[in-house]
Amino acid sequence: MDVLKKINNIETKIQLLVDKLRSLKQENKVLVDENIELKANVSQQKELINDLKTKLIKTQRALELRKEDEPKESQKLRKQMDRYIAEIDRIVDWLNNA
Repeated sequence: MDVLKKINNIETKIQLLVDKLRSLKQENKVLVDENIELKANVSQQKELINDLKTKLIKTQRALELRKEDEPKESQKLRKQMDRYIAEIDRIVDWLNNA
């Protein structure tokens, strides 16, 4: 009897191991699929980050160019304002002398 109990005990343990193996294989498949999905998401996020970096660099360059043009625009506006002021001064002088 003792041998039969040991054999039954071994069979039970083997069956538990087989069940555990099936469970682990199924869990592994789920984790592998999830890992593939997460890697795809990471890849998409990296592409998005690269696109956004490119847009940021372009925007920064555009702002730098705009800043370079601002002094020219400011000078142009100052000259125009100086001409208007000179014209106003001439009109005021003409009105005072008339």
